[in-house]
Amino acid sequence: MYPDLGQRVLEQLIKFDELELDLGCYQLRRNGNVLKLEKAPMELLILLVAKKGQLVSREEIIEKLCAETFSLTRSTESKQQYARSGKS
Repeated sequence: MYPDLGQRVLEQLIKFDELELDLGCYQLRRNGNVLKLEKAPMELLILLVAKKGQLVSREEIIEKLCAETFSLTRSTESKQQYARSGKS
């Protein structure tokens, strides 16, 4: 599921303190209760857990979290420009 994040995320359920990060369900739980996280914070948490004990650069965080957002933004901009041009 997260092939580039190493051995730590091969575990589907990662526990720390009263928290459980369930990669199979894409959920974070505290004492069994699901905590609602937006996609970016969840992806950041997964990245940091996978890199436990390692320095994670700002560039790596941006690359992991912003690549999809940037792609969607550029696609939307292209469609808006096309619509404004009056072509169909």
